[in-house]
Amino acid sequence: MTLFQQSLFELSLRLAFHEKRGDEFQVFFSRLMGLRYPTEFMATRPWGKLGDRKCDGYHAPTRTLFQCFAPNDVALADTLGKMTEDFTGALPHQKVFWDRWVFVHNAPEGRLPTDVVQMLAKFQHDHPGVTAEAWGFYALRKLALELSEVDLRSLLPAIPTPADFADLGLRDLEPIVAHLATGEEPQEGEVSPPPPGKIAHNRLSPAAARQLTLGMAYSRLLKQFLAAMPDKTDGDRIAALFRAKYQLLAREGGEPDAILMDLFAFAAGPLRSGNLRRDAAVWTVLAYLFEHCEIFERPGEPGNAP
Repeated sequence: MTLFQQSLFELSLRLAFHEKRGDEFQVFFSRLMGLRYPTEFMATRPWGKLGDRKCDGYHAPTRTLFQCFAPNDVALADTLGKMTEDFTGALPHQKVFWDRWVFVHNAPEGRLPTDVVQMLAKFQHDHPGVTAEAWGFYALRKLALELSEVDLRSLLPAIPTPADFADLGLRDLEPIVAHLATGEEPQEGEVSPPPPGKIAHNRLSPAAARQLTLGMAYSRLLKQFLAAMPDKTDGDRIAALFRAKYQLLAREGGEPDAILMDLFAFAAGPLRSGNLRRDAAVWTVLAYLFEHCEIFERPGEPGNAP
């Protein structure tokens, strides 16, 4: 797998990780584990009054029991209550079936509240011989990147290829530009070129950097389209809309790669349907806006970067 392919897969995985909630997240996790351990992992589902016995998946060789938690609205009290309920409910089956209990979650960048970490430590302390741990994005990323390209595309089918970028034309950008131009125009400053070191300054990952760099190679198509637009203010409207969206995400304290993926979802909007050419066009729009400093910060500006 090339670095370019890896970056596409990683960013698509980040998008799926942040978007999926509840049962959808559990199904996604089970598919990933099933592809990685086809003969060893067993997915579970509720069965009448018996429920799922507080087990969302089981890896027999390591006697590991998995419990997924990805609610729409995260509250600390609910998280701690869910952990206690699931762990306690699984204890009657511990001696026979499991020694390792894994709390699978989709907290941004794997950052769990201190109370959650302390509770995992308490589970271990109170039950000698039991290991309790948490798996977030980076644990799932490690598993995903161990898959073959065929299995990765089965897990994450909507991934543009280099050919999709090479075949990109102005007609692919038109519906996206039309969608983005419908937003209300905030009051923002002028577009200016990015200074050197912008990727490093904003702490974007190598995967994100490769994706933006590729998009920049085709941003001339967007420049041509904007130059040909009858209403020359539409380009400014798009830039201002994205700048406002970026600033909102940055104020919420998200990690740089997570912000980039949120901007991708925002750019695709209701047009997003897994179309690879359209996804390639979205990345080109983002690369253009990044290059012209409408999203993320220039060195020396305040923002989400140190």
